[in-house]
Amino acid sequence: MPIHEYECTMCGGVSEFLEGITQEKFDGKCGFCGSENLKKILSSGVQSRTGKLMGSQGGKTCCGREERCDAVPCAQGAACHKWVPPPRNHKQESGMEEDKIKKEMMNLLFEKTKGLFSEKVIDYGTNPRNCGTMEKPDGYAKITGPCGDTVEIFLRVKNGRIEDIRYTTDGCMTSHAAVSAATVMVKGKSPKECIRINQSSILEHLGGMPDDAKHCALLAAMTLHRAMRNFAVRKKGQA
Repeated sequence: MPIHEYECTMCGGVSEFLEGITQEKFDGKCGFCGSENLKKILSSGVQSRTGKLMGSQGGKTCCGREERCDAVPCAQGAACHKWVPPPRNHKQESGMEEDKIKKEMMNLLFEKTKGLFSEKVIDYGTNPRNCGTMEKPDGYAKITGPCGDTVEIFLRVKNGRIEDIRYTTDGCMTSHAAVSAATVMVKGKSPKECIRINQSSILEHLGGMPDDAKHCALLAAMTLHRAMRNFAVRKKGQA
């Protein structure tokens, strides 16, 4: 179906007419400002440059004066060839997609290990808190357990409280879960309160662990206590 487009030299509006449908209504005036100063910018045998008719843009068209106009509907009932969708936030979409994938993986892992690991163990193990190192810590310890896993803990103490804590481990998911849980449990507590955190309390916080993984909680507790002793020794030496 032939299509004709006219641009108004006064307001810049673009009017579009389909021959045999809107041509008979065309009075030679701009559909936006009423000016007769029009110039033909397209005469084609195809449906339109966009291939879209009225309604395909949700009732919104471009008046030709802006890149995208949400306020001016097309007076002649034709699609606007200048309309463009709002810019997409690819960074936000990517983040949302990543969160969706993580959630699906967590659900799948939990389903596959149902009855073996608690939801907290999987959460801490796959999304560990306080993982990393620290420069010039107030307390530090590094222990390699009988299983071969090595755990490091870094402490920063301020006003008698654990202000910050970091850890590293080369162990598996359960090792990360145990140490990560321990760091969460001690943050904000006093050194004396931290000594009460042991293998049992870590396991209780995580909702339990299989028998062959309970040593991870013991290694986490031992490393934490050694880091606290290291802090006490340093503090005594500075007194």
